[in-house]
Amino acid sequence: MKITLRTSVLLSVLTVSGLMSLAAPAQAQRVCVVTRYNQVSCTNRDDYRYNRRPLRVRQPIRVRVGVRQEVRDVYEDVLGRDADRRGLRDWSRTVIRQGNSLDDVREGIANSDEAKNRINDIYRDVLGRDAEPEGLETWTGALEDGESLDDVRREIQESDEARSRNP
Repeated sequence: MKITLRTSVLLSVLTVSGLMSLAAPAQAQRVCVVTRYNQVSCTNRDDYRYNRRPLRVRQPIRVRVGVRQEVRDVYEDVLGRDADRRGLRDWSRTVIRQGNSLDDVREGIANSDEAKNRINDIYRDVLGRDAEPEGLETWTGALEDGESLDDVRREIQESDEARSRNP
């Protein structure tokens, strides 16, 4: 009798755990609900919005906000100023819609005429002359690689040419 009771308890536990393991894949599935306000709510807690065109899911709202902040940071770092509205919109779209990386954004902004003019302004302020093409290329590359405009200014100020000009 004692053996039978233990066996039945053991079988019950195995049966319940077997049923639970069968239910696990169902719990892992993603369930989404579309509301009348063009919002898609999913079980993984991401909220998506879509427009009235054929159901095209956009990036989660928090991703779009994060990308915009990153683009603002690149503007501040590379150009030393806040992003203008159009630039922020256009560069954010290249990341969100076209799949470009923030490194691509940084490279594009660093190679802009405005960035080259900023580098040339630093040359004029610190060295009293325009930047030569090689210098522009060097410092544009530095901006692409993650240095800020302030870093470029500091390095030019610490150059031998700047020290000999301003002893």
